[in-house]
Amino acid sequence: MAGREAWPALLEELCRRIVDEQPANAQHRHVVPYTGVAGIAQLFLHVHDANPDFELPVEQAGQTVMRAALDLAGNYADAACCWMDLTRPSARELCKCGFLCTEAGVRAVAAVVYERQDRLDTAIEQLRRLLSLSVATEMPDTPSELLYGRAGYLYALGYVRHRLAAGAEASDELRKLLERADMLAINVYNATLVDGRKTARRLGLTNQTPLMWQWHGRAYLGAAHGMAGILTILMQWPELARPHATELRAALDFLLFALAEPAPFHDDEGGPLLNWPSSIHTPKHEVHDAALTLGRADLVQFCHGAPGVCLCAIKAYQTFDDDRYLQRARQAAETTWHAGIGYKGVGDALSHHRRAQPLQPFGGGDDDVFFVIIDEMLG
Repeated sequence: MAGREAWPALLEELCRRIVDEQPANAQHRHVVPYTGVAGIAQLFLHVHDANPDFELPVEQAGQTVMRAALDLAGNYADAACCWMDLTRPSARELCKCGFLCTEAGVRAVAAVVYERQDRLDTAIEQLRRLLSLSVATEMPDTPSELLYGRAGYLYALGYVRHRLAAGAEASDELRKLLERADMLAINVYNATLVDGRKTARRLGLTNQTPLMWQWHGRAYLGAAHGMAGILTILMQWPELARPHATELRAALDFLLFALAEPAPFHDDEGGPLLNWPSSIHTPKHEVHDAALTLGRADLVQFCHGAPGVCLCAIKAYQTFDDDRYLQRARQAAETTWHAGIGYKGVGDALSHHRRAQPLQPFGGGDDDVFFVIIDEMLG
């Protein structure tokens, strides 16, 4: 298949495979957006938003029936919430609050899906549950990264804020909950910055960056657990970012320029490409002016290296209108493009598969190349 005319058939084939291989039922143990059925609910919600008339032929009781994408989104949201309601979080889970890998993502997606289905009371209940999880952002053991931490919770608040704004005009209760979400966002935003400042000081990095964060004792730099992902989310709240522009830009310049290294491969003409190390190996005790020891720079994945940094640089350009950031985004996209498709097992596709990375418009290539990648996914 090649060209945009193949998109509808390709979308239908992908959706049919998902429904056949991962039916919506309460037996799913993997329910979060990153790896579970809440992510499938989010997919069908996106399909509905892009094409409200989309229908998928589905086998039910020996017959083929046409199901709307929004109906399918509701089925998968029901399955995710059912499992979440039946389980009790462990003590370890109580300090996790990110959109992608925790209950927060399930509740956020469900709230939006149910509101679109005019199940307003159920949507409001899911939103309440999301807001109740804010207590995790205040715990000292809670990280600030994207998958499990404060940045991920900020994303969840922004997710419902943006997608439920229209519905809030017709519901005072929903409007009040979204106003509460905005107040919570201020607190979580500030807590994320405080964590970044403390960590930078403790690691002796303040002469190079005012902000740094750690995940399981390591200063990661990529999108999943590190600096790139956290900064990207902080810039998604422009009204909160504005007072901290100097601090955020200093941290961005450290990440995007001071830490860039040559990639272990070249472009088609043999020219150099850039990549970013996975982490900074930091001392156990506070050390000032110590030389940085960087992690491996051969990984080109969403969680480590150019793909996640590319998204951060794009957001930096949109936020601060600085052409240096756009140029860095182009360079990171070129590295992602030339790295090609990567494999690291069937699961964890977003994090470790380059086939799941966004193909940014800055890189080379055309629709035909894109569909070659999709065909390989289907193959």
